[in-house]
Amino acid sequence: MEKPRALAVYTVEMGFVKDWFARREAGGARSCYVYIVERPDGTRDNAVSLLASDVVAQHGLVPEVIMGRCDRFEADEKICPENFEPNPLFIDLLHDVVAREADRLPNVIAAAQQQQHGFILMLDMRTLMHPGTIPSLVDIIGQFAVRDGVIVPESYRRNDDHLLFSDDGLFQLDDELDGKLMDRLTQRVMAKRAIGRP
Repeated sequence: MEKPRALAVYTVEMGFVKDWFARREAGGARSCYVYIVERPDGTRDNAVSLLASDVVAQHGLVPEVIMGRCDRFEADEKICPENFEPNPLFIDLLHDVVAREADRLPNVIAAAQQQQHGFILMLDMRTLMHPGTIPSLVDIIGQFAVRDGVIVPESYRRNDDHLLFSDDGLFQLDDELDGKLMDRLTQRVMAKRAIGRP
């Protein structure tokens, strides 16, 4: 499989915002948004982001908050793994959030205490759709090493086979970790001169 390229995007046409996918997770639904992004050469991309249109309208977009792009997207079409191209900049940001934040979560700390030694897997929460099954490699976000019931500092290893989109839909995180990701995405667009802003 060809390695995804980083998205080079510069302006956002706010006239087209598509709220296309409601997440199926405990604690409520969240949507993704598709923005038409114009490149310097005049071509356009369909950029997929978790950031809602009100945040984008106020702050614009920066490349690392764009999950990816979708080809052949029409207003009534859902995004699926076949027409989605992930953005490696977003994937790096996602793994950075997991590496920095997940080992502080109560459920991860409890899992480490129970495991005592070895590794604990950070599973994509979409695996909850199939209780009792062994998670696929595309649903394992990464892993932490555990020693004496404690997460080993700086031991996070990402799984490059994890998919942002699979046949089960969009990736899903634990609610608290998801909040940390959304905070980071919002901080990124507020800290940088975002595209689509004067």
